[in-house]
Amino acid sequence: MKNMKRILLPLVVAAGIFTACDDDDEVVEVKDYGLKTFTADLAYDASIGHDEGTNYTQQTYFAFGEETAVATALVSDSLSWTEFNIIEDTTAYNVTSDVENWDLVFTHYTTRIMMGPTDYLDYGVTGTLLNLEENLQVAMIEDTVSTDLSAAFADLALVDVADLEYLPDVDAIGYDWKSIDFETYLYTVSDNWFYIIRKQDDTYKLRFTSFYGSSTDERQIKIEYQLMQ
Repeated sequence: MKNMKRILLPLVVAAGIFTACDDDDEVVEVKDYGLKTFTADLAYDASIGHDEGTNYTQQTYFAFGEETAVATALVSDSLSWTEFNIIEDTTAYNVTSDVENWDLVFTHYTTRIMMGPTDYLDYGVTGTLLNLEENLQVAMIEDTVSTDLSAAFADLALVDVADLEYLPDVDAIGYDWKSIDFETYLYTVSDNWFYIIRKQDDTYKLRFTSFYGSSTDERQIKIEYQLMQ
């Protein structure tokens, strides 16, 4: 009988292992809640005059959770570059792209800037647009009290953003997260603007940290973001 018990025990353990790995069991997705960074290189070309077209010669498509760009497109390549124009009453209106599986695109695009109650200017800007096909929604928190913005951003949790107003607009993030000093022509990034982005069952927080590369002659959009819990 002692020998019988010694044989049965491994069989019972093995049966438990196979039961736990049953094909019918649902695989639970393990989500990554770590803080991540991303850089979108806009391939700024200072030699291009304003009357010749945009100085930004590359657009970068980004998807949450991906370490590298989903796609990049050069303005010189008519087959890949998308002329984003978000002014609905113009013939050039376009908020779609042939690129698939992206959430945000960092690019130069055309928008309408109001100069007064009735006056406006259709103008080329550089910023961030949403993929409307992904049904993303965006809210924004402006932190005006924290002395440590990195810590404040890291501590921001789902409970803190439940009552915000979320917008599904293609330019809900847009271009005004940065401002330019026209005396020095240097940009300042509003790194205290925390964007909250809903994508299906997930909510991400995002902020811009820089608009320069290794020098002020470059234009790289740098962000940090995190899946919220």
